[in-house]
Amino acid sequence: MKKIFVIMIVLICFGALFAQKVQNFTFEDSNGKKIILSDLTKKGIVVLDFWATSCGPCMKSLPALNKLTEKYRDVSFIAISCDSPKSKDKVLKTIKSQKFQFIVGIDGSREVQKIFNVTSIPMTFIINAKGEIVYQHPGYVPGDEKKIEEEILKFKKGSEK
Repeated sequence: MKKIFVIMIVLICFGALFAQKVQNFTFEDSNGKKIILSDLTKKGIVVLDFWATSCGPCMKSLPALNKLTEKYRDVSFIAISCDSPKSKDKVLKTIKSQKFQFIVGIDGSREVQKIFNVTSIPMTFIINAKGEIVYQHPGYVPGDEKKIEEEILKFKKGSEK
């Protein structure tokens, strides 16, 4: 009995090392276009960031994310706004004034946040072409974008083999 228990613990721990598969989802971008996650993962890696206009660290992280968007055109970058539906105009104004080039989604119903179990923002995920979360990072301090870039490069090197 003791051996079975040990084997089960080892299997559970070993399973935790594998990437978590993400439920496919659809959301509307800031232009009203329907975006499907699986359409983006077919093209490769996806960087998904949750933010809000009232979040100071979020407003600092988005310009850094935008620079990565400009640098890595073959990576899909998505910033999901966690603002309420009433704040949609504020979100759109922010996007326009900052000239963000990534896809911006508005998740007023919190459906996408529930899929990713987002309880604090900013929260960044990297999803591979198989639809698996291969990296996640809560919060933002200047320099965090370097770690995200390292993860992107790690994935890109792995996909060149």
